Amino acid sequence: MRDLIRSANSRIEQTLRHVSKPAIMCSFGKDSLVLCDLLAPFGVRDALYLENIDEITDWQYAAEIIARYNLRRHFLPRGRGSLFFVRGTAQFLCFPFLSTQTMLPVPMALSPWTGEGHYLCVDEELSATCGQAVDYTFDGLFFGQKRVDLLDGGGACLPWFPMLSKESQLAYHDRMTPRSPHWQINEMHACSPLYDWSQADVWEYIESRGLPVSAKVYDGHARRLHHNRACYRCHDPSLPGKVFCPKLQRSITNMGAMAPRGPEELLALHLATEAEVQELKNA
Repeated sequence: MRDLIRSANSRIEQTLRHVSKPAIMCSFGKDSLVLCDLLAPFGVRDALYLENIDEITDWQYAAEIIARYNLRRHFLPRGRGSLFFVRGTAQFLCFPFLSTQTMLPVPMALSPWTGEGHYLCVDEELSATCGQAVDYTFDGLFFGQKRVDLLDGGGACLPWFPMLSKESQLAYHDRMTPRSPHWQINEMHACSPLYDWSQADVWEYIESRGLPVSAKVYDGHARRLHHNRACYRCHDPSLPGKVFCPKLQRSITNMGAMAPRGPEELLALHLATEAEVQELKNA
């Protein structure tokens, strides 16, 4: 653990030599918690936060972490998103703005609205304004992303990932993971101090430091299941041509049934390896 901490601090120091206004990409999960704790001695206080549309949010816990590390929270403005379906599961690719020129793709899974209680219309996410202004000018960003995330239980937001072959999992992992702890996103320097940590390493650090974790978000070391809050039935290719819209309170055309996406088009958007194309064709 000492070597991992020493390596993480070295990456932080190296990044801070090249930037004047750094920030933390913070979700208030376990990795963000470790990141905030490591960055606190370096005086990094600005935290960029994206509220995902289909997951548990513990605002009381977030307030505790903000107070603990004296953070300044900035909500990331959402850009337009992309909705698609993999093996019967709905996937949403959100594009929040990191700066006036830079958007960051954030994948997440959507569970179908059960027909009761509060819901979010996915059309409102799909039509979000593209090119929103931001009120910050950060030139460095720290991520909690780890090299082994997807292969070490970090693919919870992609429920179709375990359905792929090991070869396809490795291919997708290599495409989606930075090649090193340091990279650039347009004009912005990016760094993953926890790059070579495992999930077990993160929990060991949290427990050794006595850091608080949200019981609302985590059950022990396992992340609790997301809330079912998103309605996307008018885009779902598995549903009939007419569906009931809770927003309009009437039946409307299901565009997903009118123009379903085939595996080739889907993979051109998201996966794009021959092994995965063939695997989905055979599913």
